[in-house]
Amino acid sequence: MGTTRMYKLAVLSEDNCWLLFRHRALKHRSAEERLELEEIGREIVKRCGGVPLAAKTIGSAMCSRRTRSQWDLVLGSEIWNSGDILGGILPALLLSYYDLPPTLKQCFTYCSVFPKDWWINKDVIVKLWVAQGFICSERSGEMEEISELYFDDLLRLSLLQDAEIDSDGNIFRCKMHDLVHDLAQSVARSDSSVVEIRKQTLFNVNNIRHSFLIGSDEVNDESDAVASILYKADKLRTLVLHSRISRVPHNLFHLRRLRALDLSRTSIEELPPTVGQLKHLRYLDLSYTHMKELPEEVTNCRNLQTLRLNGCARLRKLPIEMRKMISMRHLELEDTHMLKFLPQGIGRLTELRTLTDFIVGGGDEGCKCGELKQLNHLQGRLQITGLENVRSKDEASVVAAREAELYKKWNLHALILDYNSIGGELLDDEVKMMDDVLEILQPHRNLKEFEIWNYEGSELPKWIVNPLFSNLMKVNLMSCWNCKQLPGLGKLTSLKYLDIMGMEEVAYVGGEFSGDDTNDRSGGGLSFPKLETLIFSKMPNWKEWELRGGDGEVLPSLLRLEIRNCPKLNTLPRNLSLLLQKLALNITNDGMLSEGSLPVFPNLNHLVIWYSPELTSFPCGWLGKLKALQTFQIYKCPRLGSLPEELQHLTML
Repeated sequence: MGTTRMYKLAVLSEDNCWLLFRHRALKHRSAEERLELEEIGREIVKRCGGVPLAAKTIGSAMCSRRTRSQWDLVLGSEIWNSGDILGGILPALLLSYYDLPPTLKQCFTYCSVFPKDWWINKDVIVKLWVAQGFICSERSGEMEEISELYFDDLLRLSLLQDAEIDSDGNIFRCKMHDLVHDLAQSVARSDSSVVEIRKQTLFNVNNIRHSFLIGSDEVNDESDAVASILYKADKLRTLVLHSRISRVPHNLFHLRRLRALDLSRTSIEELPPTVGQLKHLRYLDLSYTHMKELPEEVTNCRNLQTLRLNGCARLRKLPIEMRKMISMRHLELEDTHMLKFLPQGIGRLTELRTLTDFIVGGGDEGCKCGELKQLNHLQGRLQITGLENVRSKDEASVVAAREAELYKKWNLHALILDYNSIGGELLDDEVKMMDDVLEILQPHRNLKEFEIWNYEGSELPKWIVNPLFSNLMKVNLMSCWNCKQLPGLGKLTSLKYLDIMGMEEVAYVGGEFSGDDTNDRSGGGLSFPKLETLIFSKMPNWKEWELRGGDGEVLPSLLRLEIRNCPKLNTLPRNLSLLLQKLALNITNDGMLSEGSLPVFPNLNHLVIWYSPELTSFPCGWLGKLKALQTFQIYKCPRLGSLPEELQHLTML
């Protein structure tokens, strides 16, 4: 980095190495077992040479060995003296690899197809392992679940690391340590390779089974270079093209043994009809390409299990005969906004586990909701768009909505219902029909997340406030313009996140919202007992917010409250949660900050005032009472002339 002095990092001390090993190997053992195995364990630790990765990996492997004799076998293994047999690979890593069951060895070795320091997406690698035939199960529906368990095993054994968590707390990607990657490449030998395209003349891929081609930033179009690399590479079973190509290499579809093909984020605009020659293809990723439509010939790939088209912003059409692709398990269509309908017969793909976006066609075009009837294996997230096409003028569509039988999709965890504005004023029978259809589309009670967008009916479904939906943790109600009342979401005992936007007709929020439309609270229990985040926005007619019950009874767990573009709301309820930590307000007049309009939150540490063009000052002493405040942010308040003197009392700021 430019310094003149180099520092060589020391290895771990033997005692610290032992602590790291012990945490992995003996964490769940009894005191007697720990005492019995400590002597052997310390001898194994000496063989690790103070390398943390070695201690973690061999420690994780020893966790499954229960007896002293099994530990003796590891200590006495000849691998500790293997030296440079496999290019200087740490013996502890070799022992960990040899300790894996055969299928897990295959899955681990396959990871060498990715470059060093590459983020390995969990969902992608799980589907790739299935596509390669590594996962065996008597019931095909369990293959992805077993594959996920293998991923978790590799992570637990430190053969994968640096796991990142998504907003729902699930692991979605990880990396492989450079030394572990060297091990994977060594045991893969010539089966797997990472090839830099600018060095293609130095590398022969003809005998390789899994290859990752990396392009150069110096070349605008590498289509010809890729074609020259693929010449006679007829043993390839995996090909990932991470390069700048504007067209598919002419000889790509002569690779008849391909099971997995990743062309994502390239600049290709079309696939040639010869794609239908890939009879063994099981995984095809075209995400974030410039594709406008897929050729009909792709339906000849009858073994295709995964088709990823996420982010194909220009995609307008899917193959008409898609119903022939009966092996399809995952059809991913996120952010394909130009796609207006799915081909009829999609309901015949009864093996589908993933269908991220189901688009209801209007008139005679595309498929109807009834196509969902047989897709009872759907899991994860399902978004249904085009629901405005289900109207009273199309009775067949209403019948199809009933046939969708969403209540049978017990593996669905997130449901998004998306309407596009019909335009013009709706007739009463049309409004009623929209309300009825929404009631018909009741999901299974295992649902954890629900969103609805651009709904023009008059009321939200009754099932959403049914106590049976006790698993619901997140609800988004977006742009339900004609609904005059909020549903009683306070009854949902697991709800943690609630975002309400564009409820333009709502003027009062009170007991009905808390799940209590009377003054009698004797049998109800707490309202919103677990709600942590509450957001209101774009509610121009909202004037009053009342929380019934005593202090701490309503919203007892609330940590974050945001209110934006609600110009008529001047006060907040006095009995809001005292645990509140973050408050964000869009102040449309000084009344919101007048004396007594805001309760004091003793634990508030983050305050945001944003997009408040009429705000001129902070007239009250409210700010000075927020003794725990650490962060105070002000955005887009052009008329604000000065900051309040109370700031000097906020010693935690």
